[in-house]
Amino acid sequence: MGSVPASVDPVLWAIIAVAGVVVTPITIALIRLYRDTREVKDQVSNAHSTNLREEQDARHEEILDRMSSQDRVLGELERRTARIGGEVREDRETFARLRAEDRSEFQRVRDADWSEFLRLRAETHTAIRRADASIAKHHPEDTL
Repeated sequence: MGSVPASVDPVLWAIIAVAGVVVTPITIALIRLYRDTREVKDQVSNAHSTNLREEQDARHEEILDRMSSQDRVLGELERRTARIGGEVREDRETFARLRAEDRSEFQRVRDADWSEFLRLRAETHTAIRRADASIAKHHPEDTL
């Protein structure tokens, strides 16, 4: 600070400085509080056509209606999911049954084919032996 005029008491300058340090933050806080209060007052004032409470009640009813609608949709989705889950379970059971049937049918066919192969092989060997015997009897020179 500059030089203090001789006519002003230094204690007075100290009091003014302390008051400035104390009053300035309070003044700034009061200005901010005033602005915030004005913004809140603007938001809740009844200057518009609908009362704030009525508007809140209307919004509340709208939200409840939407939630009720969503509950209905979720309930329907749960029913569909349960039905689809049941269908999937039935399909899995059907597939498992069909797989088991296919395995047993394959086994039956495989076993039947094997026994049929053995039967035909035996018949073929018998026919070959008869043909060899007939050839040997009638054409001994052509025997093996």
